[in-house]
Amino acid sequence: MHARLVEKLKRIRSGTYVPGDFIIADAKDAEMGGGIGALGTKRLTGGTERPATSTDYRQAMIDMMDSGLIDIMLTSMSSAAALAGSGAFNASEVTQAIRLNDATDIWGFRGAAYRKHPALPFRTARLHHARRLAALGLYAVTFYNDCDLDVTTLEAYGRFRQEAEKAGIAHFLEVFNPAFPIDTGRAELG
Repeated sequence: MHARLVEKLKRIRSGTYVPGDFIIADAKDAEMGGGIGALGTKRLTGGTERPATSTDYRQAMIDMMDSGLIDIMLTSMSSAAALAGSGAFNASEVTQAIRLNDATDIWGFRGAAYRKHPALPFRTARLHHARRLAALGLYAVTFYNDCDLDVTTLEAYGRFRQEAEKAGIAHFLEVFNPAFPIDTGRAELG
């Protein structure tokens, strides 16, 4: 992790943080769930647009890193490898992070209906490969107020944590909202 992020985390942990210590991560891992269409479009001269290529998408990552606005750039394994190969992180204060799991609730390829169903734990990233590219990753979970599903999710997360520790890769946790309504007890939301 780069010094800027490490210093912010130290101040947050010690309780001496200031508003500027808010940590901002840019999630540029959309291709993991939505395929090439998730990369968006590129505006051309004259106002026309075309589908963005992976090169365009990765250039947008570099541009965001160069802006100084973010602390973490979250990418897929393939983008992490491409950016590392180009040296994009060498002179940057931005910490590289890799999405380390891709549960079924992010699967959005053509014709897919996975988001209509509760997520099942799944992971394509192999931690020993990810660690060669980054010291930090993201693990995401979704809870459904369903004991069996939620225990399955937590058991997968527990196995992941053990593997991550062995691989020497740190992670942060993201808790997704389900893609469909569930009974969360509205009265308890406050």
